[in-house]
Amino acid sequence: MLERLSLDALRAAPHTVEERGRALLGEVRSAPERARSWAHDRRENGAARLWRARVSTLEATAELLSRTTEVPVVARVTSPAHQGLVARAETLRAPVAGFADMNAREAIAAVRDMSLVDVLRAEHWETRNKARKTVLAAIERALGESASLAS
Repeated sequence: MLERLSLDALRAAPHTVEERGRALLGEVRSAPERARSWAHDRRENGAARLWRARVSTLEATAELLSRTTEVPVVARVTSPAHQGLVARAETLRAPVAGFADMNAREAIAAVRDMSLVDVLRAEHWETRNKARKTVLAAIERALGESASLAS
């Protein structure tokens, strides 16, 4: 009986792998559309919400793609995966050219002149890279000012 179950499982394995691969590919392809739909429904502070949704979607996509090694149909996901990683790199880049090389004083001055989305990008970048307290405090002030202007 156990041998029969094992043989049945082995015979069904290619079909199971194929199904899981298609489901994974469908999730990867639909993630950006779900993010766009979510952002469209919530137009308040649209640019900031869209950026946050894109980051969240790209992080979820990266997590999903990291699981592709569980399914041997990676070749089918290669192109969408590459597009997702390129989009992630662009979204998560430093907010202004040279930001990574700026000292804290220069970074704080740069934050003062940034758009809301760039301030959010700076917050995301700073917390994951240098995590300078003074720069993060300037970012929080800038976000607070943006929130009070939006009210």
